[in-house]
Amino acid sequence: MGYKRFNRHQIFDSFLMDWHSTTIRNVSSYIYETTGEVFSELENMLCGIWDGYLYDDLLTKALILPTEDYRRIESTVDLINEHIEAKGESVTQIF
Repeated sequence: MGYKRFNRHQIFDSFLMDWHSTTIRNVSSYIYETTGEVFSELENMLCGIWDGYLYDDLLTKALILPTEDYRRIESTVDLINEHIEAKGESVTQIF
């Protein structure tokens, strides 16, 4: 599984923090309701964003989701990729 590194603190403001938290809750609920899984690989990949990891196959794994949730993830991935293209890969500092 490949990934790109980025500094989440440089991208995420309070709106994006809330947006991503909501996305993870939506995905968790959907996966639990449809499969009974308590924690999935997709959820793990989404949580990796908090630590500055953007997994290459995140959008492929997200194809199982309803369109609205997929688009939420897609917009986050697009934003992160734009940041990486502009600034290069970097590392999220742990405070």
